[in-house]
Amino acid sequence: MKICKIIIGQLIILLLFTSCSSPANKSSSITAKEQCDEIVRCLNEKDSEALESMFCNTVTSSESTDIEQQIESAFILLADEKIVSYEIITGSESTSTDDGEITKLEIYPIIRPAVLSNDDEYEIYFYSYIINKKNVNNEGISEITICDKNDNEYKMGNVSLVHPNL
Repeated sequence: MKICKIIIGQLIILLLFTSCSSPANKSSSITAKEQCDEIVRCLNEKDSEALESMFCNTVTSSESTDIEQQIESAFILLADEKIVSYEIITGSESTSTDDGEITKLEIYPIIRPAVLSNDDEYEIYFYSYIINKKNVNNEGISEITICDKNDNEYKMGNVSLVHPNL
C-alpha cells in the first residue's frame, strides 16, 4: 500500500510539472508557425505594411534602421517569384519567469527550405519576442534574415537594438 501511495504521488508531481510547461510550449510553437506563415504571405504578396507591423517598436522607431527600405529591398531580392513550399523548424526558444509568471518568451524559428516558383531555395530565420514584460517595445520581430544557397544573407531589422549582447 505504501508503494502505491508513492507511485501515485510521483505521478501527480510528474503531471503538475508537465502541465506547467505545456501551455508555454504550445503557445510559442503556435505563435512561431503563425509568424512564419505571415512572413511568407507578406513576402509573396509584397505586403510591406503588414510585414513592418510585425517588427517591434524598438526597430521600427530607430533612426538607424530604415525598415521600409529594407523591406522593399527584400521584395526586390525575391523579384516576382513566390514561395511555393516551405517547412517550419522550431529553432530555439528562451523563456524567463519571475514568481511563476513568464516575463520573457523569445523564439528563433527557421523556414527551411523556402522554395520559390523558379526552384531557388532560401532559408529564412528571425528573432522574435512574444513576451517581454521588462521592455514591451521589444515585443515583436527584431530581425529577419533571408539566406540563399550560397550563404549570402540579407537582413531586415536590427537585432543589436533589441539584443545588445549579440
